[in-house]
Amino acid sequence: NKALWLTAAALMGSVMPYTILFTRDDVKEVMDKDAAGQSAPPETWIRLANHTYARVALSLVGTGVAVYALAKGH
Repeated sequence: NKALWLTAAALMGSVMPYTILFTRDDVKEVMDKDAAGQSAPPETWIRLANHTYARVALSLVGTGVAVYALAKGH
């Protein structure tokens, strides 16, 4: 049961480092373009959306494992 909790914590805890490591450049580009009154290219928005899907998947799987661990513990 402890391994399930550690797995859930690792999955949910990996969301912030993932965000910092993989989306930083795209977010900076969007912010810089916005400051210049321009829009970032569609490819940047697509990459950001795909990273968002990955972060949501990590959170969902982590939550699912935590719920499973809770159910298994009772």
